[in-house]
Order: sequence, then structure tokens, then C-alpha cells
Amino acid sequence: MELNDSIGNPVPRSSYIIRATELESYLRCPRQWFILSHNGLNLERVVFSPQMRFGTIWHKGLEYYYNSDEVDSSSRVSRGLLGIAEGVAKSKEDLYKELGDGIYTEEFQNTLQKSEQLLNTLMQLYPSWANSQAHPRDSILNPISSEQRFLVPILTPKGNKSRAYLAARLDALVMDNLEQIWVMEHKTRGASSKVDDPQGTVLDLQMGLQLLAVRRYLKATGVPQPVRGVIYNLTRRQMPGPRVRNPIFGRHQVVRSPESLRILERTLYYTYRNMRRSEQIGLANLRYSPQVWAGGYCTWGCPAYSVCEALTRGDDVDHLLTTEFKPRRRTIWEMLEEEMDQS
Repeated sequence: MELNDSIGNPVPRSSYIIRATELESYLRCPRQWFILSHNGLNLERVVFSPQMRFGTIWHKGLEYYYNSDEVDSSSRVSRGLLGIAEGVAKSKEDLYKELGDGIYTEEFQNTLQKSEQLLNTLMQLYPSWANSQAHPRDSILNPISSEQRFLVPILTPKGNKSRAYLAARLDALVMDNLEQIWVMEHKTRGASSKVDDPQGTVLDLQMGLQLLAVRRYLKATGVPQPVRGVIYNLTRRQMPGPRVRNPIFGRHQVVRSPESLRILERTLYYTYRNMRRSEQIGLANLRYSPQVWAGGYCTWGCPAYSVCEALTRGDDVDHLLTTEFKPRRRTIWEMLEEEMDQS
């Protein structure tokens, strides 16, 4: 099957594909990137978290909510609840594959029920906030697409096409009442977090790459409207109640200038060149990145910590790679063929 990019041009199988999540991963730690990236060993952790994938399910609900032709809020809520129901069913199916009959214990079922109840409650409350309290309100935003994959060529500093492509998946694309285009990013946060403070989102590298992909697509397809920036749509994982004082939902606009995106594309191109060289160097000789804020030590949170530690000691890591990781089920080409066909 021939794969075309978002502009409609064929993508050679010799091309190098970079997902929007990879640039940050490589810049953070090339060794961790190589283990997990499809451009490296293409592995994922075997360890499974025995809980419902709340963020993924909430994304599914909002995908259905914004991907509906219905204008009436109640109809949209019905669509959103359908998306949540499908997401819950898929999550329970995945949990059963990992835990078997262990998911039927009373304690585990109570946990699942609470998560499902919270998701449904948040969806029912969402329209009232989105249409009256959110800034900007949904009433001035026109949905263009939902859960769309973009695949665009990466340009060299001279503006020529390289042999690499950027793959980015957007939660939603919307147009405001001034006919400016925005990427909408749905994010879930913990119960104790704040959604009225956009800290940690303004300089989001991954979102910059998503904007870059949309900008390239719009320019190539002759759309005159500029891509203005990102609208972060934040949801806190807490059941509303009389004692809950902090907002459950939050929305923030972040503007990205064309110049900042041009600088980001140059960074992307040079990082791509370093990625290619890293493949030739091999895992054992790749740089690892101690966390400076932790006193120069790598601490908890890195999925490749034990492998990296063994490499640094000079130990054999083959056993760790086969016991702690497993090959991903699909290649990047299989994933793109499916997602680009749906876009």
C-alpha cells in the first residue's frame, strides 16, 4: 500500500519518520530514546499499570463531542458519553488481558466504577463550562477536525525537502470568530493540580511541532488563514462537589509566532541528523543525560534506568532488554497507513 503525506505526495519507504514526541525524548536522553523509539530498538515496557487509562478515555469522549455535526449541547453530550463508553470498554478489555479474573475482585471493580462515574460526570458538566465560562468559549470556535494525523516533510535550513518527515497527531483543529486557526490540545491533570495556571504548557515542545506540521500543511494546500497557536483544554481528575473550590476545567491560549516555528524547524532538522548518527553509534556508546536538578544523578521515572545502569557498568544488557521490554506490535509504517487512511 502506497503512503501519501498530508499534502498528497507519496512518501518513499526509505524516508525517516519522526513522531512529534520524539524530539523532546532525544534531546532529553539519546540512550532512552534509542531503546523506545521506532527509529531505534522500537521497544516498550512490559510492566503494566493496573488501572483504567483515564486520560485516553477522556480524549475519546472529547473526540466524539467535537467530531459531531450536532449543535445542541445535549446531543453533543450524548456523543461524548458514547465515546467514553467505548473507551471504558477498550480499557477493561486491555486490563483483562493483563490481569485476567483479577479485575473482578470487589476492590478493583469499585475502583473501575469510580473512574467511570467520574468520566461520565465530567462529560455532563463540560458543555456548561465550555459554552459560558471557558475563554475562548465554544460558541466562537468552529471545529475543523478532531483526532487528525498530519505527516509533512521536514525542510532543510535552505528550505529544501529532506529525507525525513514529521508525524503529528492533533486532538482538534478549530477556527475562531476572527478566522484564525488554533490547535486544541486536551490534557488531564491530577486531582490536586491547578487548571487555572498554564505553567508547563506555554513552551511545550511537542505542541510546537504539532503547530509546525499544521502550518506546513495549510501553506502547502493554499489555506490563507494563519495558524495562531494552541488552546489548552485542561481537565482535573476530581469529582465536583460543594467542598471543591478549585476549578475542574481550564482553558488557555498560547500564541506561537511564525519565527519561533521556523527556529523550531531548524532544531528539528539538526536533531534528525543527530538521530541518524546515533543509530550508527549504537546503544552502548550513546550519551545518557543525568538530571541536573537532581544533583547530577538519574533518578526514578526513567523506563530505561536499569538497562542504562547496566550499560554504564559494562554488563550484558540482552537479558534486561528481553525481560523488561517487548517489541511494539506495529511498525511506524503500519501505524501511519492506518491513521492517514482515517484522516
